[in-house]
Amino acid sequence: MSPNTRDAYTTPSLAELVETIIEEKLVDGQEYILIGHSMGCSILATLLGNETSRLSAKCLGLIALCPKAGLSEKERKGARVISALPSVVFNTFRYFDRRGGENSASVRRFVSPSSTREACQLQLEFNERSQTPTALRLIRGFRPPSEDVWQKITCPILFLAGGSDHVTPPSNVDTIVQFYSNFSKEKRARIKKIEIPEAGHGVMYEKYHHVCHVMAEFMSKFIKEEMCLSWQLEYLKEGKWILKNEEKWMRTPSVSGRIGSSMFKAMKVS
Repeated sequence: MSPNTRDAYTTPSLAELVETIIEEKLVDGQEYILIGHSMGCSILATLLGNETSRLSAKCLGLIALCPKAGLSEKERKGARVISALPSVVFNTFRYFDRRGGENSASVRRFVSPSSTREACQLQLEFNERSQTPTALRLIRGFRPPSEDVWQKITCPILFLAGGSDHVTPPSNVDTIVQFYSNFSKEKRARIKKIEIPEAGHGVMYEKYHHVCHVMAEFMSKFIKEEMCLSWQLEYLKEGKWILKNEEKWMRTPSVSGRIGSSMFKAMKVS
Protein backbone atom coordinates (compact mmCIF):
# COMPACT_ATOMS: atom_id res chain seq x y z
CA MET A 1 0.00 0.00 0.00
CA SER A 2 1.41 3.39 -0.99
CA PRO A 3 2.28 5.71 1.93
CA ASN A 4 0.63 8.53 0.00
CA THR A 5 -2.84 6.97 0.11
CA ARG A 6 -5.28 7.72 2.91
CA ASP A 7 -5.98 4.02 3.50
CA ALA A 8 -2.37 3.55 4.60
CA TYR A 9 -3.07 5.70 7.67
CA THR A 10 -6.05 3.83 9.09
CA THR A 11 -5.53 2.14 12.45
CA PRO A 12 -5.84 -1.41 11.00
CA SER A 13 -3.32 -0.59 8.24
CA LEU A 14 -0.84 0.80 10.76
CA ALA A 15 -1.33 -2.28 12.97
CA GLU A 16 -0.49 -4.45 9.97
CA LEU A 17 2.62 -2.37 9.32
CA VAL A 18 3.79 -2.73 12.94
CA GLU A 19 3.19 -6.47 12.76
CA THR A 20 5.32 -6.71 9.62
CA ILE A 21 8.16 -4.79 11.27
CA ILE A 22 8.09 -6.97 14.39
CA GLU A 23 8.00 -10.12 12.31
CA GLU A 24 11.07 -9.01 10.37
CA LYS A 25 13.03 -8.28 13.56
CA LEU A 26 12.14 -11.34 15.64
CA VAL A 27 14.36 -14.39 15.55
CA ASP A 28 13.15 -17.95 16.16
CA GLY A 29 11.87 -18.45 19.69
CA GLN A 30 12.06 -14.75 20.55
CA GLU A 31 9.22 -12.99 22.35
CA TYR A 32 8.47 -9.30 22.77
CA ILE A 33 6.69 -6.60 24.80
CA LEU A 34 4.69 -3.76 23.25
CA ILE A 35 4.56 -0.21 24.64
CA GLY A 36 2.24 2.33 23.06
CA HIS A 37 1.15 5.91 23.72
CA SER A 38 -2.15 7.55 22.80
CA MET A 39 -3.04 6.53 19.23
CA GLY A 40 -0.26 3.96 19.45
CA CYS A 41 -2.28 2.06 22.07
CA SER A 42 -5.10 1.64 19.56
CA ILE A 43 -2.69 0.41 16.89
CA LEU A 44 -1.12 -2.18 19.22
CA ALA A 45 -4.46 -3.32 20.63
CA THR A 46 -5.76 -3.78 17.09
CA LEU A 47 -2.71 -5.92 16.31
CA LEU A 48 -3.00 -8.10 19.43
CA GLY A 49 -6.78 -8.38 19.25
CA ASN A 50 -6.66 -9.75 15.72
CA GLU A 51 -7.35 -13.48 15.91
CA THR A 52 -5.52 -14.06 12.63
CA SER A 53 -2.38 -12.28 13.81
CA ARG A 54 0.77 -14.36 13.50
CA LEU A 55 2.44 -12.69 16.46
CA SER A 56 -0.16 -12.30 19.22
CA ALA A 57 0.91 -15.47 21.02
CA LYS A 58 4.52 -14.25 21.18
CA CYS A 59 3.65 -10.99 22.98
CA LEU A 60 4.45 -11.20 26.69
CA GLY A 61 2.76 -7.95 27.69
CA LEU A 62 1.23 -4.67 26.58
CA ILE A 63 1.81 -1.30 28.25
CA ALA A 64 -0.71 1.33 27.15
CA LEU A 65 -0.07 4.96 28.07
CA CYS A 66 -3.00 7.37 27.78
CA PRO A 67 -5.22 5.16 25.56
CA LYS A 68 -8.42 6.30 23.88
CA ALA A 69 -11.43 4.15 24.75
CA GLY A 70 -13.66 5.27 21.87
CA LEU A 71 -15.03 8.18 19.88
CA SER A 72 -18.32 9.95 20.53
CA GLU A 73 -20.44 11.00 17.57
CA LYS A 74 -19.34 14.57 18.18
CA GLU A 75 -15.69 13.53 18.06
CA ARG A 76 -16.25 11.51 14.89
CA LYS A 77 -17.90 14.49 13.21
CA GLY A 78 -15.10 16.79 14.35
CA ALA A 79 -12.48 14.39 12.97
CA ARG A 80 -14.24 14.29 9.60
CA VAL A 81 -14.40 18.08 9.44
CA ILE A 82 -10.78 18.62 10.48
CA SER A 83 -9.35 15.94 8.20
CA ALA A 84 -11.20 17.46 5.23
CA LEU A 85 -9.56 20.86 5.68
CA PRO A 86 -7.03 22.00 3.07
CA SER A 87 -3.48 21.86 4.41
CA VAL A 88 -3.10 25.64 4.14
CA VAL A 89 -6.10 26.19 6.41
CA PHE A 90 -4.88 23.67 8.96
CA ASN A 91 -1.38 25.17 8.87
CA THR A 92 -2.83 28.61 9.56
CA PHE A 93 -4.64 27.25 12.61
CA ARG A 94 -1.45 25.55 13.80
CA TYR A 95 0.52 28.77 13.38
CA PHE A 96 -1.78 30.74 15.66
CA ASP A 97 -2.15 27.81 18.05
CA ARG A 98 1.65 27.74 18.56
CA ARG A 99 1.98 31.44 19.34
CA GLY A 100 3.70 31.77 22.68
CA GLY A 101 6.08 28.88 22.10
CA GLU A 102 6.38 26.64 25.15
CA ASN A 103 3.51 28.56 26.79
CA SER A 104 1.21 28.32 23.77
CA ALA A 105 -2.17 26.61 23.70
CA SER A 106 -0.73 23.88 21.48
CA VAL A 107 1.69 22.93 24.27
CA ARG A 108 -0.50 23.50 27.31
CA ARG A 109 -3.15 21.26 25.78
CA PHE A 110 -0.83 18.27 26.18
CA VAL A 111 1.00 18.93 29.45
CA SER A 112 -0.14 19.42 33.02
CA PRO A 113 -0.34 22.91 34.60
CA SER A 114 2.61 22.01 36.85
CA SER A 115 4.77 20.71 34.00
CA THR A 116 8.44 21.74 33.88
CA ARG A 117 9.88 24.03 31.24
CA GLU A 118 11.88 21.14 29.84
CA ALA A 119 8.72 19.07 29.31
CA CYS A 120 7.03 22.03 27.58
CA GLN A 121 10.02 22.43 25.29
CA LEU A 122 9.86 18.75 24.34
CA GLN A 123 6.15 19.05 23.57
CA LEU A 124 6.77 22.15 21.45
CA GLU A 125 9.49 20.33 19.52
CA PHE A 126 7.14 17.41 18.91
CA ASN A 127 4.40 19.75 17.69
CA GLU A 128 6.75 21.56 15.32
CA ARG A 129 8.05 18.32 13.82
CA SER A 130 4.56 16.94 13.20
CA GLN A 131 3.75 17.21 9.49
CA THR A 132 0.31 18.53 8.55
CA PRO A 133 -0.46 16.03 5.73
CA THR A 134 0.42 13.11 7.99
CA ALA A 135 -1.57 14.51 10.92
CA LEU A 136 -4.69 14.98 8.78
CA ARG A 137 -4.48 11.44 7.41
CA LEU A 138 -4.02 9.98 10.90
CA ILE A 139 -7.01 11.92 12.23
CA ARG A 140 -9.17 10.69 9.38
CA GLY A 141 -8.03 7.07 9.69
CA PHE A 142 -8.16 6.75 13.48
CA ARG A 143 -10.29 3.80 14.60
CA PRO A 144 -10.12 3.01 18.34
CA PRO A 145 -10.49 -0.73 18.95
CA SER A 146 -13.84 -2.00 20.13
CA GLU A 147 -14.57 -3.75 23.41
CA ASP A 148 -14.48 -7.07 21.58
CA VAL A 149 -10.96 -6.39 20.28
CA TRP A 150 -9.62 -5.44 23.71
CA GLN A 151 -11.12 -8.60 25.19
CA LYS A 152 -9.25 -10.81 22.73
CA ILE A 153 -5.86 -9.68 24.02
CA THR A 154 -4.48 -12.53 26.12
CA CYS A 155 -1.24 -11.09 27.53
CA PRO A 156 -0.97 -8.99 30.75
CA ILE A 157 -1.81 -5.31 30.24
CA LEU A 158 -0.71 -2.23 32.16
CA PHE A 159 -2.74 0.94 31.61
CA LEU A 160 -1.12 4.25 32.55
CA ALA A 161 -3.11 7.48 32.70
CA GLY A 162 -2.08 11.07 33.38
CA GLY A 163 -4.14 12.59 36.17
CA SER A 164 -4.23 15.95 34.35
CA ASP A 165 -4.60 14.56 30.83
CA HIS A 166 -7.25 16.54 28.92
CA VAL A 167 -6.68 14.75 25.60
CA THR A 168 -7.43 11.25 26.87
CA PRO A 169 -8.64 11.68 30.49
CA PRO A 170 -8.18 8.82 32.99
CA SER A 171 -11.83 7.89 32.46
CA ASN A 172 -10.72 6.26 29.20
CA VAL A 173 -8.64 3.75 31.14
CA ASP A 174 -11.56 3.09 33.49
CA THR A 175 -13.79 2.38 30.49
CA ILE A 176 -11.35 -0.07 28.92
CA VAL A 177 -10.67 -1.88 32.19
CA GLN A 178 -14.41 -2.26 32.61
CA PHE A 179 -14.39 -4.36 29.43
CA TYR A 180 -12.82 -7.12 31.52
CA SER A 181 -15.29 -6.98 34.43
CA ASN A 182 -16.91 -10.30 33.51
CA PHE A 183 -13.64 -12.14 33.06
CA SER A 184 -12.26 -14.63 35.57
CA LYS A 185 -10.41 -13.35 38.62
CA GLU A 186 -7.15 -14.73 37.22
CA LYS A 187 -7.57 -12.83 33.96
CA ARG A 188 -8.57 -9.59 35.72
CA ALA A 189 -5.53 -9.87 37.99
CA ARG A 190 -3.34 -9.49 34.89
CA ILE A 191 -4.98 -6.17 33.99
CA LYS A 192 -3.46 -3.26 35.95
CA LYS A 193 -4.15 0.45 35.87
CA ILE A 194 -2.12 3.30 37.33
CA GLU A 195 -2.97 6.99 37.35
CA ILE A 196 0.03 9.28 37.65
CA PRO A 197 -0.88 12.58 39.34
CA GLU A 198 0.07 15.98 37.92
CA ALA A 199 0.81 14.52 34.49
CA GLY A 200 -0.80 15.41 31.19
CA HIS A 201 -0.92 13.58 27.88
CA GLY A 202 2.87 13.75 27.67
CA VAL A 203 3.21 11.64 30.82
CA MET A 204 6.21 9.70 29.47
CA TYR A 205 8.44 12.78 29.50
CA GLU A 206 6.67 14.80 32.21
CA LYS A 207 6.99 12.01 34.80
CA TYR A 208 9.52 9.69 33.17
CA HIS A 209 11.03 8.48 36.45
CA HIS A 210 7.60 7.50 37.75
CA VAL A 211 6.63 5.89 34.45
CA CYS A 212 9.85 3.85 34.22
CA HIS A 213 9.46 2.62 37.80
CA VAL A 214 5.85 1.53 37.28
CA MET A 215 6.64 -0.23 34.01
CA ALA A 216 9.65 -2.03 35.47
CA GLU A 217 7.62 -3.24 38.45
CA PHE A 218 4.81 -4.46 36.18
CA MET A 219 7.16 -6.32 33.84
CA SER A 220 9.03 -8.10 36.62
CA LYS A 221 5.84 -9.08 38.47
CA PHE A 222 3.44 -9.96 35.67
CA ILE A 223 5.65 -10.79 32.70
CA LYS A 224 8.97 -12.32 33.75
CA GLU A 225 10.85 -12.37 37.03
CA GLU A 226 14.08 -12.15 35.06
CA MET A 227 13.21 -8.56 34.15
CA CYS A 228 13.62 -7.50 37.78
CA LEU A 229 16.88 -5.63 38.39
CA SER A 230 17.49 -7.41 41.70
CA TRP A 231 17.11 -10.80 39.97
CA GLN A 232 19.62 -9.82 37.31
CA LEU A 233 22.13 -8.60 39.89
CA GLU A 234 21.73 -11.83 41.83
CA TYR A 235 21.81 -14.41 39.04
CA LEU A 236 23.77 -12.76 36.23
CA LYS A 237 26.72 -11.57 38.27
CA GLU A 238 30.17 -13.01 37.78
CA GLY A 239 32.12 -12.55 40.97
CA LYS A 240 35.66 -12.22 39.59
CA TRP A 241 34.53 -9.96 36.74
CA ILE A 242 32.69 -7.62 39.10
CA LEU A 243 35.57 -7.52 41.63
CA LYS A 244 38.15 -6.86 38.93
CA ASN A 245 36.19 -4.01 37.42
CA GLU A 246 35.30 -2.56 40.79
CA GLU A 247 38.99 -2.33 41.65
CA LYS A 248 39.73 -0.73 38.30
CA TRP A 249 36.84 1.67 38.81
CA MET A 250 38.16 2.75 42.21
CA ARG A 251 41.62 3.40 40.72
CA THR A 252 40.22 5.55 37.91
CA PRO A 253 40.43 9.31 38.64
CA SER A 254 37.12 11.11 38.93
CA VAL A 255 38.24 13.63 36.31
CA SER A 256 40.93 13.00 33.72
CA GLY A 257 43.48 15.40 32.36
CA ARG A 258 42.88 17.18 29.09
CA ILE A 259 42.17 14.84 26.20
CA GLY A 260 44.90 15.42 23.65
CA SER A 261 45.23 19.05 22.66
CA SER A 262 41.55 19.77 23.27
CA MET A 263 39.92 21.54 26.22
CA PHE A 264 37.84 18.44 27.03
CA LYS A 265 38.21 16.26 30.11
CA ALA A 266 36.59 12.91 30.89
CA MET A 267 34.49 12.61 34.04
CA LYS A 268 33.69 9.37 35.83
CA VAL A 269 29.96 8.88 36.45
CA SER A 270 27.95 6.08 38.04
